[in-house]
Amino acid sequence: MKIDLEPHRNTAQVLSVRATGSQPPIFFVPTGLGDCSYVLSLAKEMDIDCPVYALAWPPFNEVCPPTLEAMTSQVILAT
Repeated sequence: MKIDLEPHRNTAQVLSVRATGSQPPIFFVPTGLGDCSYVLSLAKEMDIDCPVYALAWPPFNEVCPPTLEAMTSQVILAT
């Protein structure tokens, strides 16, 4: 399994852990402390052929922060 560890080319809010796969992508959010490092080891253990992305939390100073659905749809459209 190839782990890319490169930020998604269209946004710094996404860490592309595995960019390719034949199944729909899986998106992980950070822990309550903003850490998404757990995704790297979890992706290595997953026996599934799908892209894996770690999403960063949006800035909390926004009046209406985007929903998780909105964040993932932006990533899907950008890929």
